[in-house]
Amino acid sequence: MVLSRIHGFVLSAAVCLAVVLTLAPAQAGDRYGSIFFSQEYDGGYAWGMAWSYDSQSAARDRAMNECRSRGGTSCSEIAWFRNACGSLAIGDNNGYGYGWGDTSGRASSEAMSGCQMYNRNCSVIVTRCTD
Repeated sequence: MVLSRIHGFVLSAAVCLAVVLTLAPAQAGDRYGSIFFSQEYDGGYAWGMAWSYDSQSAARDRAMNECRSRGGTSCSEIAWFRNACGSLAIGDNNGYGYGWGDTSGRASSEAMSGCQMYNRNCSVIVTRCTD
């Protein structure tokens, strides 16, 4: 019985350690990006994107402000990325898809795939990578 409890504790501790080791903590040189989108009631849309910021919050603030400056009334973050590329694709009826990846091609491909799942006539409107 005691051996069973010890085994359970050791297993739990090993799982917790594995989870902690796989989480990538923010590093000093990390660069962040964010994508905001707003579907407007008149059938239009607005978006904002930020990349290569020192913090996630700074990237979010910039992308939200850009979305609002384009007339977005309900801007919300749809994606963020760290040390990677982000992409936004827009389709009919202000449908959208987003993606991120280690290359601009992967990010664009994900954005197009996401958009095409529910929309027609999708096209990538922006893709940016952190420096």
